This record gives sequence, C-alpha cells and structure tokens, in this order.
Amino acid sequence: MEVRLNMIEQTLNKAIEIKNRLDKAREIQKNTEEKRNLCAGNTSEVATRSFKLSITNGTNIREIHISSRAAYEALDIDFRNASKVVDIIEIELDQLN
Repeated sequence: MEVRLNMIEQTLNKAIEIKNRLDKAREIQKNTEEKRNLCAGNTSEVATRSFKLSITNGTNIREIHISSRAAYEALDIDFRNASKVVDIIEIELDQLN
C-alpha cells in the first residue's frame, strides 16, 4: 500500500511539474501571438506603427527599424516554435496517464 501511495505521489508531483511548464509555454505562445498580431491587419493602422529590433552584443546595444512584414515573419517563427513546445509538453502530460 505504501509503495502504491508513493507511486501516486510521484506521478502527481510529475504532473504538477509538467503542468507548470505547460502554463509557462502557453503564456510565451500567447504573448508572441499578441505581438505578431500587431504586425498584421489593417494596412493603414499597421503603417502608423514603428517596429524596432534591438541587437545586443555584450554591453553594446544597437536598435534598428524594421518593416512590419519582417517583424511579423520573425515573430511568426517564434510563435510556431512556441506552439511546438506546447504540443510536446501536452503529449508528455497525456503520456503520464
């Protein structure tokens, strides 16, 4: 009985750890999607927005302006990567059962 309770406790702790990672990954996914969506939409609205890219090299920081299309493409890659991470963690959680 004690061994079974220990196994249940270990499974529960693992599920909590996976759920915490999943919540964090979903938050990153959501934030990236919100930023990406600022780069698309009504052409006149997007045209009024400014997109800057910060490049850091140690203590040297350089900022450049980029097009909304370039910003969208970069954020879309991040969004797709975040979505893959969410999918992987969801599978890990499903396999815990």
